[in-house]
Amino acid sequence: MSRTRIKVAHIITNFALGGAQDYLFLVVRGMDRTLFEPIILGRMEGEWVPMALEAGDMRVVDIRSLRREISPVNDGRAILEIRDVCRREGIQVVHTHSSKAGVVGRLGASAAGVRGVAHTVHGFSFHDFMPPWQRAVFAGVERAMSRFTTTLVLLCESNAETARHERIGARRSREVIHYGIDFSPFDVPADREAVRRSLGYTGGEIVVGFTGRFSEQKALHILVEAFSIVRRDVPQLRLLLVGDGGLRRDLEDQARRNGVADSVLVTGFRRDVPLLLRAMDLFMMTSLWEGLSRSLAEAMYVKLPCIATDVGGTPEAVRTGETGWLVPANNVAEAASALRDAVLHPDRAAAAAERAHAWARATFDVTTMHEKMKDLYLRLAAQDPGVNRRAMP
Repeated sequence: MSRTRIKVAHIITNFALGGAQDYLFLVVRGMDRTLFEPIILGRMEGEWVPMALEAGDMRVVDIRSLRREISPVNDGRAILEIRDVCRREGIQVVHTHSSKAGVVGRLGASAAGVRGVAHTVHGFSFHDFMPPWQRAVFAGVERAMSRFTTTLVLLCESNAETARHERIGARRSREVIHYGIDFSPFDVPADREAVRRSLGYTGGEIVVGFTGRFSEQKALHILVEAFSIVRRDVPQLRLLLVGDGGLRRDLEDQARRNGVADSVLVTGFRRDVPLLLRAMDLFMMTSLWEGLSRSLAEAMYVKLPCIATDVGGTPEAVRTGETGWLVPANNVAEAASALRDAVLHPDRAAAAAERAHAWARATFDVTTMHEKMKDLYLRLAAQDPGVNRRAMP
């Protein structure tokens, strides 16, 4: 029996290096092509544009007006562009990712008459470290978007609780679907000492690392400050920052002021993160807000002892005394204390890392995520009277 494939449009702001983009590509790659025809809509800019263009079995549509900054003119144009693409392509399901694309994407889908609309929360646009009035405005926007959403997808229970508390939802359902991670690149054997030598580590160093964007959210100045404090007592301690961003120069200046520039290595954006994690002895994340960090999950999977801040979904992964060290956000003293404890008690750290690995492996199973997404898209498409139900399984 022939099948009519369901057209699913994924909408994201751009193709910068980031967790939302990585999630989108993984979801799209796992979509059953006998059931679904995926189309990606986003502004063609960012480090991962080549990845989008090289993927031969998925189409990409450039939405030039879709930008991260708030602009009534550009935002209005983006809504109309998305509306027109949805109408022209006969889109039956729209799935939006990230806050900005979530707003213009859902409004564009609604204007086009798309009935099945999912939005994944990759971390809410509001948080406790912004002015109260701004938080109230952003939360209000998220709440208003509920009427244009069929299903709200949350990546962790903490975000689901926030959605319930702030009365942010969808017409049909809120669903927690943990993102999947393709861990196969992290299972490839590697010569740890060779990787360390390539980074200039000659032996005996204790390397604490981080991977990700250098943004306000990640609060890496807290990490550099905590590292600087512990470095005074542990001279063999080194800091490896894998990533880049607008705050890179500030962090490098901070390291120089603190007298630890010779102990801090910034690699810039790298595609070989699974390999670079092998060079680390500890992983540390000092974010002010998070959903459930993919970088943290990857570090847990490769059995790195982890120190992270008590924000968003992180407490689901990191539990002090069990799977790592959980510290208050924006607190240098507590971060330094946890780092010192992890460095001075390697047996305790190794045991926590083993437990964290087991949790990450079970929680972020990619096959489970793909099956849940398949079920979600079929349910969303079934609301469209234009779908040939007889052609579906």
